[in-house]
Parts: sequence; C-alpha cells; structure tokens
Amino acid sequence: MLDHLEKTDDTDLIEATSFFTIVQGVSTKAQYREIGGIDKRLTTLRSKFQHLEGILAQTAHKTLQIGKKQRLNELKQPLKHIYDFAISFIDSKEEVVKNISQRFSTWVRQAYERLDRANKKLVVFEEKYSGLRQRLDLVRQIKEAPNIYMLAVPEVIRREELRKEFSGWITTHIDKCSAFIAEENRIREQFQNKLDKHFLCQLFPGMSDRIPQFTSTTPPKIDQCLPKISSKHLSELRKIFPHMKDVLIVGAPRIFSTFISF
Repeated sequence: MLDHLEKTDDTDLIEATSFFTIVQGVSTKAQYREIGGIDKRLTTLRSKFQHLEGILAQTAHKTLQIGKKQRLNELKQPLKHIYDFAISFIDSKEEVVKNISQRFSTWVRQAYERLDRANKKLVVFEEKYSGLRQRLDLVRQIKEAPNIYMLAVPEVIRREELRKEFSGWITTHIDKCSAFIAEENRIREQFQNKLDKHFLCQLFPGMSDRIPQFTSTTPPKIDQCLPKISSKHLSELRKIFPHMKDVLIVGAPRIFSTFISF
C-alpha cells in the first residue's frame, strides 16, 4: 500500500498539461493556422481557369466562321496558349496541394502526436489514482470493520426478536380483522335480506355493499436469511470489549405496544 502511494504522483498530469499547453499555443498562432499566400494562389488559379474558359469560348465561336484550313491555322495559337495555361494551372495547383500537405505533415502532425501522448499520460494518471482510491477505500473498510461488526451483531439479534414478535402480532391482527369483516358482513347481509323484500328499498340505495377482505390470509415472511448469532456471542463481545458496551445493545421490538390501537 505504501509502495503504491509513494509511486503515485502528479508527474503524468503535469506532462499531459505541458503537451496541451504547447499544442494550444501553437494552434493560436497565425503563422501556423494560416498557409502563407494560399489566398493569392487560389485567386490565381481561379483567374487562369476563367481565362481558359474564355479562350475556349472564343475558339469555338471562330471555328463556326472560318474554313477548314484557316480553322486549323487559327486553332494552333489558341491551343498552344491553352496548353501553356493548363500546365501553369496544374503546376499552381500542385504547389498549393504541396504547401497544404507540408503544413499537415509538420505542425499538425506534431500537434496530433503531442495530443496522443497527453492522452496516454492522462490514462496512466487516471489508472494510478483509480488504484489508489480503491486501496484507500479498502483501508477505510478495514478501519471501520470492528465498529461495523459490533453494530451488526446486536442488529441481527434485534431483527430476529422482531421477526418472532411481528409474526405473532400480524397473525393476531389478521385473525381479528378477518373476524371483524366476517361479523360486519353478516350483519349487513341480514339487514339487506330484509330490505330487499320491502318497497322502501328504493329509498335506501347502496346498502348492499360489503367490506372486502383487505388483509392477507397468511402472515408475510421477513428476515428469513439472517445469520445465526446467539445472545451468548453478544455477551462474550461485551466481556472482551467493555469499552464498546454502549454499541452492543439490543433494542426491544415493542411491536404490540406500538400497534396497541389495533
């Protein structure tokens, strides 16, 4: 545990922060964000492309007005002009692509590599501190174990006593409720039989209602899987740990006194 604690520091976090700071600083500089002369090169490309379109349009118009021989002679110069412009256009385009590719292969790639390294550092940092949190939580549980045990033993005994007392109370409660419902419904049925045979029954609607059986026919089962702990074990704990006698107390259930109104 101590070895793990000594090996856990914020070195990885500091290095990751350093990588992020470098990338952030580089990405905010105009010299890295913008490709020098790219707008001018694109404008030149568009201008050349429009010029080529104009030459082609003029050539197509002239071919309709001249003969075949003259047409060939007239086309030589425009075609050479078009060829030269096409080569220039391709060269300019390649230069633009080359500049963009070079930019991505330098600082963009470097930024990606730094971010990747920063991410790995953060992953290592997170794993280290996750392991540390688990170990510290284990230490906390070990520290609290005696107190939790001393609280659990009397709680188990209390629940066992409560289960027995509650079972007796709920059984009595069900029997009394069932007897009350049966008696009340018997009285109602006797009266209803008399009322049904008289014309005054029209003046007293709703008298045929019965009280439904709202209680369970069998008592519910609770605390069936408690560990087997005797009162003798509780007494032994009180002798061994007298300073914890205030914790080793079993509270009385008092089910009948709590529900005495029932």
